[in-house]
Amino acid sequence: MKKFKAAIFDMDGTLLDTMYIWHHLAPEYLKRNDIELPENMTDQMAIMGISRAVDFLITSFNLNISHEKLHQELINILADYYRNHAEFKPGAVSLLEKLRLHNIPAMVFSATPEDLLMMALNRLDAVKYFSHGLLSCGTIKSSKNKPEAFFKAAEHLGFPPDEIMIFEDAWYAASTAKSAGF
Repeated sequence: MKKFKAAIFDMDGTLLDTMYIWHHLAPEYLKRNDIELPENMTDQMAIMGISRAVDFLITSFNLNISHEKLHQELINILADYYRNHAEFKPGAVSLLEKLRLHNIPAMVFSATPEDLLMMALNRLDAVKYFSHGLLSCGTIKSSKNKPEAFFKAAEHLGFPPDEIMIFEDAWYAASTAKSAGF
């Protein structure tokens, strides 16, 4: 393997142990609103983005709430989790420290909005590990199943794909990045 010169990290499930909240976001909302949760819903909701989850909840439970209001309520649940509970996965800080020690530029490229990620990174004193900041799929209006999304992240980082190592836990995203030359 060719030595890489820069790194792009996914955040949820890769660096941060935050998959819990994504699996429990809809159940938490439903519980707060005294709505019974079907058994298989937790797994279905974990793979949806926030916007799709909002539509799903409104339709499935015939909720009398606007898309915007429900979206904000879900964001508030997420914000509380990222601000107060999100933690690094074992070994993540050690890896980030090694990259920083070797002056390897790094950034975050996530499907999660930057402001939520910053809440966790600020609390964990981890902003220092990402010399090139954060970028979300929402900001670039593209998904990690499209090579263009990773090309935009590479452009943000300032390195060509073949010099960037991608750290990703989602198979489809890792596969897309690899096929794009990362």
